[in-house]
Amino acid sequence: MGESNDSDIAVVLLGFSGLDKTQRDEFMDKLNEFVYVSPQKKRRLVKGWLESCRSSSDPAVNRVAESMADYVVHDRKAPKSR
Repeated sequence: MGESNDSDIAVVLLGFSGLDKTQRDEFMDKLNEFVYVSPQKKRRLVKGWLESCRSSSDPAVNRVAESMADYVVHDRKAPKSR
C-alpha cells in the first residue's frame, strides 16, 4: 500500500475515531451493507452519500464530497493495473 493510500485510509479512520458509539454502530452497519451489495447498488449508495454531503450546511462536509466526487471520477477513468 502506497503512502497516498495510507493517508486516505488514515483520514477515514480519524473520522471514525471521532464518532460516538451509536454513530460507530451506524457506520459499521452502512459499511457492511456497502461491502455486500451488488455493484449497481454500490453506485446508488455512493451517489446518495455524495448528494447528502453536497447538500450539507457544513463546509467541511461539502469539501469532502467534492474531493470524493473527483476521486471517484478519476478512479473510474484510470486503467486497472494488476
